[in-house]
Amino acid sequence: GKGLTVAIEIADSTDEISMRRMTQSTHVLIACAGPFGRYGEAVVKACVTTGTHYCDITGEVPWVNSMIRKYNAEAIQKGVTLCPFSGYDCLPAELGMYLVGKGLRDQGKDMTTLELAFTSFKSGAPHGTLNTALDALQPSELKKNFAAMRADNTENGGRFIPKEWIATAKGALSPVNFLKPRWSSNLKCFTGLNFMCPINVHVLCRSAAELKLHTGTNKNNKPFTIADRLVLNFLPPSVLNLYGLGGILLYTASLVLGGIAMGLALIPPVRKIMQHLLNTCYSCPGDKTGKMYVDAHGTSTNANNETTTASVHLDIPGDIGVYATGLFAASVAIAMLDATTDTVSIASNDSMQTGFHSPVAALSTHKSSNSSATGVDMILERMKQLDSTVGDVKIVN
Repeated sequence: GKGLTVAIEIADSTDEISMRRMTQSTHVLIACAGPFGRYGEAVVKACVTTGTHYCDITGEVPWVNSMIRKYNAEAIQKGVTLCPFSGYDCLPAELGMYLVGKGLRDQGKDMTTLELAFTSFKSGAPHGTLNTALDALQPSELKKNFAAMRADNTENGGRFIPKEWIATAKGALSPVNFLKPRWSSNLKCFTGLNFMCPINVHVLCRSAAELKLHTGTNKNNKPFTIADRLVLNFLPPSVLNLYGLGGILLYTASLVLGGIAMGLALIPPVRKIMQHLLNTCYSCPGDKTGKMYVDAHGTSTNANNETTTASVHLDIPGDIGVYATGLFAASVAIAMLDATTDTVSIASNDSMQTGFHSPVAALSTHKSSNSSATGVDMILERMKQLDSTVGDVKIVN
């Protein structure tokens, strides 16, 4: 705003004193320095130590799970809230799920199927995201992540996904459901796999369990289903392009070939060359003129196969990697600040949850003492205040 002065605090992730000095200077900290596997733990540790609330833009599920195991108990004891996944990974997916789930719950129904479809324009992947992908292919990281996965599959390993939601995650990520083109009756076009699906599905399953949107299995003992899909934007669906099927097939083939090519990064010299080229030749400054859409469609099917639906459309400005991610994280941080300064709601136990939670799950428990708004409503309100071109949100039943 006009006349606003922003102080600059310099901190080094290898210097605990400087990190604590930084976290002590604020109520809520937004962590954007990735890869988080390299730089993230020092910030988390400092926030928990000094009692500072935290959100970040990571999509690194194994890293977050390791932070939960190390710091969650202390964070809860000190009343600290930590919200990873507050950027494009995975706030728009979580917002879409929450809103259609609420639309169905308002009709007295539990959601049994969730379909998400993402469309983006003028978007790219920032350095941190690509460096994270290359870091994950290092032998030490692969070993650490596989160990975390094994621990996550044990009864007492500190699961990231609750046991009753494992079938949902496996179904969403099965090769058949993941790779094959899928017709969207809601959008009237074919959709392809969303490259963020492996991250989104893990976070959505954990969040859905916290939000109690569903038990994970329905009355017929069938798992709750999630479809996390992508809509191509370069040609509008029509009979001429088989309603997007041709483009989706080419897109899927290119992703498969790209994945095979990325396998070369397992070879250390090749990975070093890729990292050098990334850091010297690649640029992704962000583009405010970009655009992203999220279409969420929820269905409730009862034992008699009678269905009830709810849909929501999110219209977000900016490229997904930089501008929109910054908008998401800033909105979450301000909503967290609103919640922490609402002394009436805190006193009545209506504040946000403490410990590690995805942002919607954390803020869903907050009820403003000045209005009927929840913490999730406040995220949406703050997005609109930060950028007036954010589209209005309306749940359609």
